[in-house]
Amino acid sequence: MLQPICILETRLANQIAAGEVVERPASVVKELLENSIDAGATRITIEIESGGIKLIRIRDNGHGIAKNQLNIALSRHATSKITSIDDLEKINSLGFRGEALASICSVSKVVLTSATANQAHGAQVKVVGKDMIAEVTPAPHAQGTTVEVKDLFFNVPARRKFLKTEKTEFFHIEEVVKRLALAKFNIGFELKHNGKNILNLPQAIDETIKKRRIANIISEEFATSAIDIATDNQSLKLCGWISQPTLSRSNTDMQYFFINKRIVKDKLVNHAIRQAYTDVLYNGRHPVYSLYLTIAPDLIDVNVHPTKHEVRFKDSGSAYKFIAGVLMRALNDTKPKHNNEVSVDFNIASEQPQSSTSSKISLSSPNWQPTKKLTVTNNHSQSNLFTPSVKPFNIVAENKHLETNSADNEVISVNSFTLNEPHPPFAVDNSVVTNNNSSCITKNIDSKVMEEIPPLGFAVAQIKGIYIIAENMKGMIIVDMHAAHERITYEKIKQDFYRHAIASQPLLLPKSIILNPEETECVKNNINQLQKLGLQLEQSGENSFIIRSIPVLLQQADILKLLSTTISTMLKFDTTKNINNEMNQVLATMACHGSIRANRNMTISEMNALLRDMEQTNCSNQCNHGRPTWVEFTLQNIDKLFSRGH
Repeated sequence: MLQPICILETRLANQIAAGEVVERPASVVKELLENSIDAGATRITIEIESGGIKLIRIRDNGHGIAKNQLNIALSRHATSKITSIDDLEKINSLGFRGEALASICSVSKVVLTSATANQAHGAQVKVVGKDMIAEVTPAPHAQGTTVEVKDLFFNVPARRKFLKTEKTEFFHIEEVVKRLALAKFNIGFELKHNGKNILNLPQAIDETIKKRRIANIISEEFATSAIDIATDNQSLKLCGWISQPTLSRSNTDMQYFFINKRIVKDKLVNHAIRQAYTDVLYNGRHPVYSLYLTIAPDLIDVNVHPTKHEVRFKDSGSAYKFIAGVLMRALNDTKPKHNNEVSVDFNIASEQPQSSTSSKISLSSPNWQPTKKLTVTNNHSQSNLFTPSVKPFNIVAENKHLETNSADNEVISVNSFTLNEPHPPFAVDNSVVTNNNSSCITKNIDSKVMEEIPPLGFAVAQIKGIYIIAENMKGMIIVDMHAAHERITYEKIKQDFYRHAIASQPLLLPKSIILNPEETECVKNNINQLQKLGLQLEQSGENSFIIRSIPVLLQQADILKLLSTTISTMLKFDTTKNINNEMNQVLATMACHGSIRANRNMTISEMNALLRDMEQTNCSNQCNHGRPTWVEFTLQNIDKLFSRGH
């Protein structure tokens, strides 16, 4: 039989509310820290004992609470942050519901001590899990507030038994502190656990200290290699840092996104970021980021979840396009360049234990533009890697001389190398780059000539038909030639496709292919899409087709394997409609087939041409699967390997 309808007693109502707000000790820390931040604190100390189950003490130097308001502060639905319905349309504070302190008090023993600037001394109030009116007593305290929460869930044993180990609960507390420390660089944070200092983060008043905080909270590798983001339009502003694609994780534990300095986990935002990284991260990997979106408060609703971790955009489509577009443009610019280099420890980047002998590998990013136009002399025919009608790279020289012409007709000559005649490193002396046993490119360099050495330098040799060895201003470059050319081909064919301009070349001898019924149906349904990809097919039987033409860029590929793989990729999509959304995957598959294969011997001029194209191609720091295409060992790195000093 149903009980009659009645009004719940205050204590029971508070404990029910606590079930929504106070999930674990970390929830208490979050609510109290948000109150401290909203109170204008610039320094906050967090002391934890036994994972927060025994004690949580948070002290700040904020505005404080007046003596006559201490009792009200502990009441349910009591807040100074909103006063009317209109205020919900423009919330700028972190907390505003007025439930946190009352909920915490209902499941713990709370001592609240505070003082304002105009009080002669502080005041204190104590509550022990009851809805009684607590007595306010004088207590010494500087301006600000201290909240002590003891014996969490002491009166709700059913809730307490679901808490995890002390180590696990403190881990969640530490994450809360880190998130808020990333959101509020203007506030200093100190975190202690069982008397041990865990975090000590001073106010970050300049970019150097901000980067130091990023290094302490996320990682040193991210802080030194991250791509800076700073873009805004009329209604949206996005800034912060995102990882190079080569620095990725197997999980999402290093992802922080803030909207108006509030940490959020929003599906729309997450999807926009994943979309931006689609072309540069391989499956199962996740980027690292700390991003800050600023938006007018009336354009979002933060009152959609008790913990305020979710938001709702009034114009979700515009927000999605803005976030994805900004990050895509930044990632497109990840290509070799002088200056702005970053350092990545490959052991850490790949989440492997760091070896004591591991070396830091420097990676560079975006555009290098020569101060003088590079031209080449070519008295010999191009090799047969590609047909004469197609220039595979920007430079088509044989292994003779590379010349640089300036406005005053000055010429710089580079003696190049051949594969069967190994040579020592380049050396630069005044205006001539020579092949000299006693010099090194990083020493005795005229500044005028330094400007002419591109970021990836010049090719020296090829190893095992897989890697290109080059020398640049700082040391040695190693390039994965297939991965690099795959990116170049992909970016080119993708650009052509979206411009509706993939060049197609008829086959002198058309090829036939027999498909299974499922593949046949896929081809028939997407015959126009295949034609846009430069693949012209003509049905010649129930399950057979004749290939009439293929993309010019891929004319050296295995035609039958190219078509078969392309069709297989298309079959992964559920409908024709989805193919349009996933076309980049098809293009990437095609690009892989059209790229240089392993064990392909290249001439020096072909290697140099590949290096120059990498410097001009979007996202060329990594292949289509997110792996690095090149690494740089500086002379200092190499010297360390041989225990040499300078």
